[in-house]
Amino acid sequence: MPFTRKAGPRRRDRHGRGLRSDLIPSHLPGFMTPSDHFDALVAEAMGPLYARFSKLEFLQVLIEEVPLDTGALDAPPLGRYFPGDRRARPRIVLYRRAIESRARNRDELAELVYVVVLENVAVALGKRVEDVDPWAE
Repeated sequence: MPFTRKAGPRRRDRHGRGLRSDLIPSHLPGFMTPSDHFDALVAEAMGPLYARFSKLEFLQVLIEEVPLDTGALDAPPLGRYFPGDRRARPRIVLYRRAIESRARNRDELAELVYVVVLENVAVALGKRVEDVDPWAE
């Protein structure tokens, strides 16, 4: 006969030790998951661009783990721009795993995220990357 549990809620305080806390306090950098860190890098890259181009307020920036439809591509794309239509707003999709796999450390990851965001925003605005980059001046 297989082992069965009694019906009822599971308790975290099984042996009188009290509630468990996080291993790393929330104010330390190690508290963030890799996904949270990536989201923060994207937000940091988009901040100056939103301030510079008011058109971008209608642009969605989405993050997916991997592209779903790579088809016969040799390497998955790092990001894509999808123009809007009647049903959806224009959007940029960044593929987290593809970008992370090309970076060797956190500094390279931050730089690569910035470059991918910049290239896709330039396509969305119909401008050259040099015209969009707030740090190129």
